[in-house]
Amino acid sequence: MLWQKRLAAILSIAGAYYLTAVLGLSLALPQTNATAVWIGSGIALGALLRGGVGLWPGVALGAFLANV
Repeated sequence: MLWQKRLAAILSIAGAYYLTAVLGLSLALPQTNATAVWIGSGIALGALLRGGVGLWPGVALGAFLANV
């Protein structure tokens, strides 16, 4: 039961990171990947501080999906 909750937390963090990363990339300056707003880093920091470093796969998965 515990691994199911952990998996759900990891997947929800990955989804939140991905969605905010897509939003941040849509706000990027023309002809660059630079953006002044990167909400994904706040999502990642908050998740890791609140849930522990065991949730890092969610951040990594979200970042991977956003970059693919």
